[in-house]
Amino acid sequence: MTIAQTGSYELTSNLDVRPSNLGALFVGQGAFAEINLNGFGLIGPGTCSATTSGVQCTGLSSQQSGIQTIGFVNVHGGRISGFSSGVRIDGVISTDFTESRLTDLEIYDASSAIVVNPAFNRTQVNLTVSQVKVARAFNICLDFFGSAGTIDVREVRISDCGGSAIRAPTTATLQVSDSTISRAGGTAIAAGEASTIERTTIKEGRAGGIACGRGCRIQENIITENLGTGVDTGFLSQVIENQVDLNAGTAIVALDGSTISRNTIGAVTSSEVQNTGISCTTGCGVFENVVRNSSLPLSIGLSSRYGRNVFSLYPSTAVSGSGVSAGDNLCDGVSC
Repeated sequence: MTIAQTGSYELTSNLDVRPSNLGALFVGQGAFAEINLNGFGLIGPGTCSATTSGVQCTGLSSQQSGIQTIGFVNVHGGRISGFSSGVRIDGVISTDFTESRLTDLEIYDASSAIVVNPAFNRTQVNLTVSQVKVARAFNICLDFFGSAGTIDVREVRISDCGGSAIRAPTTATLQVSDSTISRAGGTAIAAGEASTIERTTIKEGRAGGIACGRGCRIQENIITENLGTGVDTGFLSQVIENQVDLNAGTAIVALDGSTISRNTIGAVTSSEVQNTGISCTTGCGVFENVVRNSSLPLSIGLSSRYGRNVFSLYPSTAVSGSGVSAGDNLCDGVSC
């Protein structure tokens, strides 16, 4: 079904396109469509299942989307399943679309649940994704790889992705808050510069937790039981008040000029393999962290300063590198 004119549209029953093997809804260029699924579903022919090694799918076609748009969309209130892309936003160079919104949706059994793929030279794409539940995507669950502008992801529940749960490029500012991600196949959240990830739980992934570029703020997250680094962020970032535990790599890695403060870290895997707690390069500030059960609580570089940290249950050395202590650190119960 093609929507060519601006307006509000509402489903009155399920739209099942399995017999035709086509996409369900297409919103044309220049149109602004508010689509109320009204508690019903867009149903495609694909099915997926989660396994211990990833997500397996059958019946998906690269040409199928539950909703494909080159206009503005506000989609809410229903289910989308069985398509290569649950929602696909394709930009065109001549017309910007801003403030598209996807809310109160369930999207599952897809190659990717949401894809933003603007055309070459697009300068601005703003999208809000809120109160969306995503499960069983063969590739990246929320893939904003062509975006510029701001992507605001809040109160989402994502599970069982073949790749990352959320991917955004350096051209987009990603904001993720109040969400839960489990069993991502790649780095759970891969974000560009000046992004913010807060109050989000990331667990049981087959790779790292958060990878972010320069100037990111990573705050009040729970990152646990992932098979890679907990947090890996770029220059001049803030990593504050996170709980990072039972991951298979270094708990927190940050580059020059970053602040790492008030984090609670258990740098050991569930099989009792110890890893490095905190690693920061040059000009870092590392204060008021608790690091327990690590092979090395802190690795810190030149022109850095650390203080008021608590380190415990490490085999030999608490701190390595050229950083300078500001005092008040406690190492296995002794001032250090």
